[in-house]
Amino acid sequence: MEFIFELIFEIIIELLSYKKIKPWIRYTILAIIMTLYIILGAMLTYFAFGAKKMYVMKIIAIALNVLIIVFFIKMLKKTKGVDEVYKKTIFIDIDLTLKDLEQEISLKNINAIKNAKLRGHRIILASGRPYEFVRDVAKMVGADNLLIASNGAEIINFKTNEIIFQNVLDEDIIRDFYNLAKEYKLNLFFNTPKKRFSTFYNKDCAEITENNIESIIKQNKISQIVIVHPKFEVMKLVRKKIKTLNNINITNESKSLTENKESAEYYYIDISSKNISKGNAILRLLDYLNIENKNTIAIGDSYNDISMAEVVETFVAVDNAVAELKQKSHHITSSCLDDGVAKYLDNL
Repeated sequence: MEFIFELIFEIIIELLSYKKIKPWIRYTILAIIMTLYIILGAMLTYFAFGAKKMYVMKIIAIALNVLIIVFFIKMLKKTKGVDEVYKKTIFIDIDLTLKDLEQEISLKNINAIKNAKLRGHRIILASGRPYEFVRDVAKMVGADNLLIASNGAEIINFKTNEIIFQNVLDEDIIRDFYNLAKEYKLNLFFNTPKKRFSTFYNKDCAEITENNIESIIKQNKISQIVIVHPKFEVMKLVRKKIKTLNNINITNESKSLTENKESAEYYYIDISSKNISKGNAILRLLDYLNIENKNTIAIGDSYNDISMAEVVETFVAVDNAVAELKQKSHHITSSCLDDGVAKYLDNL
């Protein structure tokens, strides 16, 4: 009997979790199921306790009533949050937006996120960083369990480990970049939702070598490639070569490369498939959540945040943002050094 209830329970949850079902339909179904459960429990109790000396039936009736209550509570818990209504859905970049130049997140920003959630807003992090990095920041600041990583190449629910969307790079493209890295002595990273790989020693990455490159390519779905080098002229040349390749997109890079200005920093380029961007990831996530872009906000600072500005209802640039992004913004808040995220969220 318990197996039958469990089976019915799982089928109902699967149907009620289907994202296209409108909220009023879902709640109507829940009300009907609750009514049927009450009727069933009442009938069992009536027939069992109405019969004389049928002690076994009475015990069965009590057990079935307990089962009905337990499974109904489980159903309510599992469907809780499916149709949560938020005042605003807010997408926040991490580096030089939420974090400052020292890679620190201020207590004011953390408290502002927590208070915004208490006031009914949804906070989703959207970063060019790999999944594990974004997940750890989301947990630290109390952001939503949904997140956008690798410049939109990955959309993941870190609470359930559901991969809502993942871009998978073509194997030949990955080989081409491995060979390019060897030719120019580049540091090379592969991002996946499960782990990260690197051509040089890094405690957070599995190592890429000549001996295991093929097995890595075959056994992993690689979302994004990152190349790093300390010399400006080398990266300019590599960038030029990348621009000639088909079916790939530079999703993010050092500002100095975009602006063609040499600086003292190391230089990086993030590569993914065509049509991968934070903005497109937001559209995919909104479709998954079955909501429109009305009441959506994004906050960012750099060139890879421009695509977010183009799809949300309201875009907010921190004061340290690049000029091109500021031009597309609806609001400009204080810089990442002056708790710009907190100052905007606290006034929502």
